[in-house]
Amino acid sequence: MILVPNKQLVEQFYKDLLDYGYNTNQLSKFTAGLKKNEKFNPSASIIIANRQYVFKNIDKLPQFDVLICEYNGGW
Repeated sequence: MILVPNKQLVEQFYKDLLDYGYNTNQLSKFTAGLKKNEKFNPSASIIIANRQYVFKNIDKLPQFDVLICEYNGGW
């Protein structure tokens, strides 16, 4: 899981990973406001989430092996 500070960065980082060669089967977003054609995939290799949504929905998260946090000095 990659934890970023806000929803906009979830979208940006998701798009960046697609540009780097990952495919949509490998990635999933765990954030509010997903589009109708987007669904959270708990079995994705990489889950990108924002901290506010994670704290409110921790019970919906699968177990994961690694947590990477983007720190911007404001946490």
